[in-house]
Amino acid sequence: MTQPVAISAPSELIVDLGPDETIQLGDSIKLEALLNFVPASWRWTPLTTVSRPASLITHVSPLETTLYQLTATDANGCVASDWVRITVDETVEVYIPSAFSPNQDGVNDRLFIFSGPGVRIVHRFQIYNRWGEKVFDSHTQENAWNGMYKGEYAQPGEYIYIAEVEMLDGQILKRKGTFAFIR
Repeated sequence: MTQPVAISAPSELIVDLGPDETIQLGDSIKLEALLNFVPASWRWTPLTTVSRPASLITHVSPLETTLYQLTATDANGCVASDWVRITVDETVEVYIPSAFSPNQDGVNDRLFIFSGPGVRIVHRFQIYNRWGEKVFDSHTQENAWNGMYKGEYAQPGEYIYIAEVEMLDGQILKRKGTFAFIR
């Protein structure tokens, strides 16, 4: 005797990592997986910049645009996955002011390089006066100039700077320019 049996299709397993995102070089971003089932196991790929691979909520900090995938398996062996692209904006975030006034008022008393999270280290920051004399060198002093030269305040006027900064991805950026020394 044959009995008709109705077999319903299982619910579709869904893994959602959200929309693609863009971050600045040096930043990290939170990835939070939303699932419509309880996973028995999961795996993030690639693992190189995943802070917590054993969690469904993690942070990633790629140095280049990366496509992340989360693959999750339920207790029955059914598999679902999703991808998210994290685009790394490599726009250089290095800023050197166009003027400074070391007059001890607590505002703009020191000239230094402002940089974003993508900068690993300042290798060189040198300042020259209008006669070509080096009045500051970050290799021999701190990375901010207080306006002093040979124990006295330098003369007001226009100065030239040369800077080299290393980005997190190893790229070396060179910057040259001028700024006004105001007293």
